[in-house]
Amino acid sequence: MNTKTKEIIRWLSILPLSFITSILIYFPIHIILYLTLMYGDFIHCEVYPKLPEILISSFLSPFTFIYTAYRIAPKHKLTTLIVVFSIFVVWTICIFFFVKEYLRLKEINFNYNGFQTISLYLGLISGFVFCYRDYKNNYYL
Repeated sequence: MNTKTKEIIRWLSILPLSFITSILIYFPIHIILYLTLMYGDFIHCEVYPKLPEILISSFLSPFTFIYTAYRIAPKHKLTTLIVVFSIFVVWTICIFFFVKEYLRLKEINFNYNGFQTISLYLGLISGFVFCYRDYKNNYYL
């Protein structure tokens, strides 16, 4: 395979691989938290609490999404970072409003406290800042 073909494959695989890695991050988080909280010596819970997993997963999933896209991009990493960040923001806002409208139409009472969304956007911004600092240190003119 020549260099041009590899570059095209990398450009085409940015969004699918970023999406896959942001989903796959849930499994190690769940396993680590479950083993720590249910069978740990320092912290032991009789009932597995869902809140730590929800907050940590919603922080690391967008972080992983942004970081994977940044690392896969063969060129124009800063532009890729900004585009993927924008896509993720628009995507989450659209999903939030569609789900909220769907629940309203189905008359389902949904108690929403916002901690997961705050954690999600903190992960997104942290991933952006982390990648931007890496870009400034390694790729700046």
